[in-house]
Amino acid sequence: MNKAVLSLLVPATLAAVPAQAVEADFSLNTTLTTDSRWRGVSLTNTQPALQLTADLFFDNGFYLGSWLSHIENGTLDANNQLSGEQDIELHAWGGYSNFLTDEIGYAGSIMFYNYPEPDANLTGFSEYIATVFGYGFVVEYAYSNDFSGLGTSSHYFDVDFEQPLMENLTLNLHAGHSWGEYADLAMAGSYTDLSASLKTSHFGFDFSLDLIHNILDDSQKFNPNDIFSNFVFTDNGSTAVFSIGKTF
Repeated sequence: MNKAVLSLLVPATLAAVPAQAVEADFSLNTTLTTDSRWRGVSLTNTQPALQLTADLFFDNGFYLGSWLSHIENGTLDANNQLSGEQDIELHAWGGYSNFLTDEIGYAGSIMFYNYPEPDANLTGFSEYIATVFGYGFVVEYAYSNDFSGLGTSSHYFDVDFEQPLMENLTLNLHAGHSWGEYADLAMAGSYTDLSASLKTSHFGFDFSLDLIHNILDDSQKFNPNDIFSNFVFTDNGSTAVFSIGKTF
């Protein structure tokens, strides 16, 4: 991560008081993954994806970020295979983070999902996210009142736990649950996504191997008129995903 003094002059209050310089950390990451997964859903029809992430952390607790990736966007045929075209998905977020104690912290942010391609049949939307972290755990709740631009509510709750196994090898465990009006409309109900990941770094690159498993009811299927019918949802199956990244 590169340290940069941005010389941003931010007033301490709205009153006419002396301004102060804000210091910030900036990082840029590129990742090549065998499958772009989002809450258990493959956004690339289980095909590889190239992704770019940028983060800016200010020393006053505020942060900004963005994530860019290609996705597969088209129509599922009778064999549940995607026939269509590639589009771009862009996430942008901003928020504030601080510590309650030396070990426990919190964050609040807003996430924007955008699809810049003019011919993309996808609608942008936003989510509000609350996070608590500490002792290796990250607990997060995300809510949208207009998920996928359909005017439906969506809830997502997840817990992550990170544990070093040995020098330069870390285990990450994840459990997430989706529910709400959107889940009822598009997937005939809620579902749970689970994953276990091993992460390591060598030769200046970051490597990750993820085992992903989704838990759905047998009756759960995507609504063919919904935008996520374009994406593969592994029903009660497990998938391995390998990623390699470089942080600048």
